[in-house]
Amino acid sequence: MAKTTVEVLISDIKILADYSIQDPALDSLILKAINFAVKRMKQYFLDEGMFDEIGAHDTFSTVASQEYVDIATETIDFDEAIILSERTNDSPIEIISFKEYRERYPDPTANKTATPDVAAFFANRLYLGPTPSGVITLYLDYVKLVTKLTASGTLPYEDKYDELVFAIAIEHLVKWLNRSDRQAVLTAREDVLMLKNELIVLAVKNIGVNRQVQSRREEVPYFAPRKVV
Repeated sequence: MAKTTVEVLISDIKILADYSIQDPALDSLILKAINFAVKRMKQYFLDEGMFDEIGAHDTFSTVASQEYVDIATETIDFDEAIILSERTNDSPIEIISFKEYRERYPDPTANKTATPDVAAFFANRLYLGPTPSGVITLYLDYVKLVTKLTASGTLPYEDKYDELVFAIAIEHLVKWLNRSDRQAVLTAREDVLMLKNELIVLAVKNIGVNRQVQSRREEVPYFAPRKVV
């Protein structure tokens, strides 16, 4: 599974924009645009249900008569749950908010069961209700945490998505350069207009690709875990 380095993508943007001037401030700006694009791509994958691109899975065991499992060390790159199930019988466990969970189970010692019906994530813990009476194995499909990229990093997605990341990054970069209060950050100020015009041309060329992301995004701030059916 090939992935492109951030350094290569920064270089490609500057080459295609015919901008060869060494400008650390510009490189930093492009890096910001790439990070923005990576976040947009993550939301796109979520909206389209393409969990293979951003998802992972893990298993962990409960503690008998304890209402929660500590997931801080179990799943280090956990971001958002997709599906939770009991491993042995593949029984789905509904994911609810912690507020709803606590309303249902104010006293975790009052109810115990072999297999819990619901679960809630809170403060690096997975709470289960009713409290499991014995040790069971849970299977979690989850969205991986996307960390902020550095100039020496690698894109988190396969290189077949580079065109989309490239298009979104350019769109964001053009908007950023269009702000007069930000242009002074670049050391090669006299070339800002030329760079912006070149990037606009690239953005137009990629507008069809970028619309695949823009038109399909739902107006939701974040992915809400789905109820297992």
